[in-house]
Amino acid sequence: MASTEYISLDWRNAPTAEVIIDRLLTIFNELDAFSQVSMRLSNSTTAAIVHSASINGIKAFRRSGRQTTRKANTPKLATYFSDLWEVTKTLQAMQVDEQALKGRFIAYKDVKPERNMSLAYVRRLIIDLALTITVHPLALGIKGEVSGEVYIPKGVHINIRLVTNTFEYNKRDATVPGNTKKWCKDVKLSVGTHTILEPVLDLKVIITSTSRVDAVVVVEHRNLASVMTENRFAIEHIIIVMTSGCPDSATKEHLHQLSNNERIKNVPFLYYSDHDNHGIDIFKTLKYGSKKAAWASDISICPQLVWVGPTLNEYLDSPKEFRQQWIEAHKEKHQSETDAQTARAADKWQKNAEASMKKKLVALNRKDQEMIRAFRSGGWLEDESRIQNEIAQMEEKPSKFRMANLADFDVRYLRQYIETTLLQYCTARTKVPGQKAAALSIRQQAFADAASQSQLSNLPSAQDMSQALATQQELPEAETVNPAAVFEEVEEALALGLF
Repeated sequence: MASTEYISLDWRNAPTAEVIIDRLLTIFNELDAFSQVSMRLSNSTTAAIVHSASINGIKAFRRSGRQTTRKANTPKLATYFSDLWEVTKTLQAMQVDEQALKGRFIAYKDVKPERNMSLAYVRRLIIDLALTITVHPLALGIKGEVSGEVYIPKGVHINIRLVTNTFEYNKRDATVPGNTKKWCKDVKLSVGTHTILEPVLDLKVIITSTSRVDAVVVVEHRNLASVMTENRFAIEHIIIVMTSGCPDSATKEHLHQLSNNERIKNVPFLYYSDHDNHGIDIFKTLKYGSKKAAWASDISICPQLVWVGPTLNEYLDSPKEFRQQWIEAHKEKHQSETDAQTARAADKWQKNAEASMKKKLVALNRKDQEMIRAFRSGGWLEDESRIQNEIAQMEEKPSKFRMANLADFDVRYLRQYIETTLLQYCTARTKVPGQKAAALSIRQQAFADAASQSQLSNLPSAQDMSQALATQQELPEAETVNPAAVFEEVEEALALGLF
């Protein structure tokens, strides 16, 4: 495989409209002359065509330049080439007219051949043509549906140069001043949630002197982002990318550009999802690319992305972790109860909650098992030991669950989980509003772990910690919260016999 030549399609490097038309017509000239033609097909995803390889030392799915000979010698193939020609005529007309739609792209669904074709079929034909003539679909004037969104925190701006007409862009003259007006528009995104734009020529992250970016968080669902950005739970200094399910090309390119931006490329890029194969597959697509779009891996992967969770153990332990908050809420409603009565009530609640959590776990189905086999054959899973462990548990027993299940007791628990894991991956974050509970929960866990290992008493009580959480106690103004340092402090104190 070392000598394999790969296709890497980037719409920024596409030829002019005249060259594109010539390449499109060459396909059918060859077909007329020889009743066959060499093509690259979008549905060729076998190991011989698409496999895991390196992009500058980074593992990703790559598409080889290998072609397949197609003959128009059966009714099915004759229909295929007839349909292909109908789509080609539409693309050709767009190129000749230099996108008569006045600079707007058209979607796959707007390519309307004379005969009735499904959207998926039209998309497949267009990508077959694009791969065969080695031109990115965007350079043909076609773009897919965009569903991803990005949340930008206060004090951060993302300046985008948006290409409005690839035909004008591909024939641009960079030496002519003001030439950009024909093909681009500059857009500034500030605090709030925005639909991800496409196609973006370049992207710049501007961070004010009073702000910073601690992490880029990728989530599968909008509702999770809503929890993270809600006013009373606002997480500052975090850029959030929402894929809204399977990520589209615009979302992948946007995340790729963020991961290469000099201002933020060294911060953690973290992924939260449901605990199932679909969530894992989205992670794989974002970090390593996909087989169906392996020809675009160079411009659409985020190699530093880390799968955070939640894990099965974190899910099953959630009632125990939330027990103290439940006790505090229970005491407010039953002030006359003794501590013993409250403890018994808490035991009963925890037992029922744990049973309820287990009932919500779902077993793998046949499609899940097929996806797992594809994960293992893809070559990327060997680099993701934590995901391997979770998959092993899914195969052994019912283990699938939705991340939203962590909010079944209280949305605050989901919030606390997110804050805790953010602090674990962000090695040094100064105190900001909305962060105090997470810092305390890290300390609480550190002390709890130390206690369980040493069987020592005289530790800060769970009640004290819960009270700090409930009152939203602030950390000192300039304190830096470093989880590693917290654990080192605990270990040092234990060694010195301070507890």
